[in-house]
Amino acid sequence: MSPAKVLLLIPIHDDWQALQALLAQVQGLTLPQGLKLQALLIDDGSEQAPPAFQRPASGALSGLSILQLARNLGHQGAIAVGLSHLAQAGGAYDAVVVMDGDGEDAPADILRLIDAWDTGGRKGAVFARRDKRSESLVFQFFYRCYQAAYRLLTGHGIAMGNFSLLPKPSLAQLSLYTELWRHYPATVKKARLPVELLATERAPRLQGKSQMNFHRLVLHGLGAIAVHSDIVGVRSLVAILSVLAVCALGGLGLLFALLQHWVVPGWAYLSLMTLSLVALQFLGSALIFSFLTLAGNSPLALHPQKDYKGFVKRIFKVF
Repeated sequence: MSPAKVLLLIPIHDDWQALQALLAQVQGLTLPQGLKLQALLIDDGSEQAPPAFQRPASGALSGLSILQLARNLGHQGAIAVGLSHLAQAGGAYDAVVVMDGDGEDAPADILRLIDAWDTGGRKGAVFARRDKRSESLVFQFFYRCYQAAYRLLTGHGIAMGNFSLLPKPSLAQLSLYTELWRHYPATVKKARLPVELLATERAPRLQGKSQMNFHRLVLHGLGAIAVHSDIVGVRSLVAILSVLAVCALGGLGLLFALLQHWVVPGWAYLSLMTLSLVALQFLGSALIFSFLTLAGNSPLALHPQKDYKGFVKRIFKVF
């Protein structure tokens, strides 16, 4: 492995015990010669104050900093601020590893991400693909539903989460997308960054209970789909117009049958009224989808590269 400096970007919200256990595991990693690791914690408006981190006498981490947000933005918002800050601040690092702070992203896989990036010539991002998950069967079922809905509405699949490695040059490009506030992995797909998938297994949490529930999963899925609002809007519009075409053909067929005295007039008129009402509803839906699609492309949305600073409370170095 060639010499490299990699920065760990870890969003955290009151999950300090799990984070301390995670950092202890990271400290215990045996790094290849020439590799240096530092960590930037994104404190997502935690109600609990950060613990007093002690500088270890030895370990894999050579530095630790904390960026505190002025308010809670949620997991994806915290990642957006962290990536935008790094894109603007610069610094002597070659890549960023985005990972959760609860231990479900196994520290040992950090080295596997870096090795895959190094083997690939350091040209693109590397994302973890979960071949085996540790969540309950119910959660996994709804997660599969989210993936199916994403594929149906956007036309392509998504098999990656937040755990990933981004080369430094990709940060500036990614922070130009307002969709980064909504969903980091989906924005990477929208930006068409070159991505390699690395098979991993979801590790169990180190401490505490997962904050991901059905409500958060639905919001997470909607955020991913909303990143592709233009594609979703067009695909929905085509589907609606197809239904309108079927209604129009059905209405013309009924009129022809009525003129030819092939059907009972009362039944034909009732069917025509029903088709007209259905057509009007779908026409209204088509107009709504059109306006929502245009609104989703508005340049007035918060821009990560320019607006992230308003959410930063302070940044300080721990060691």
